[in-house]
Amino acid sequence: MNFIVESERLIIRPFKTADAESYYQMTQDSLIRKYVPYACENSFEKTYETIEFFYSNGDCVNDFYLILEEKSTHTLIGALIATATQTSPLTLELCILTDANYRRKGFMFEALSAFIKALPQSTTLLFIVDKKNLASRNTISKLPGVIEKIFSEDPKETLYLFSLTT
Repeated sequence: MNFIVESERLIIRPFKTADAESYYQMTQDSLIRKYVPYACENSFEKTYETIEFFYSNGDCVNDFYLILEEKSTHTLIGALIATATQTSPLTLELCILTDANYRRKGFMFEALSAFIKALPQSTTLLFIVDKKNLASRNTISKLPGVIEKIFSEDPKETLYLFSLTT
């Protein structure tokens, strides 16, 4: 997929195998491993294979596997993974990851805003967020038109569902 979007400070683009080392290092962060364990591999080699054979090959036409790259330094600062749960109308479940050095600087909100503007009309976005993940909950809740509701009240963890239709 040749999906590239730019914002003021970011280039949002597909994964490349050259991103493997930076992505692997970013996903070793304890908060990313806690809240997004399915986006983390246990070795650099497995990360490289996942990017090479899955994230960067473009086989899934309705899925987005995107790197967030800071424009001024060309540094990988995060990732946005959106997988289709339905294709007509398009419904995407989103996962956002931010490198620890770039948190609380507005990059995720900027990335999500740019991504949303680039999507076809009537696309629905879904975010499932743990109640303890306040940073993600706060960022997502600032998006215009977002709806929040409790998704699961398991005694061990409460999950919130945020939805937004373009």
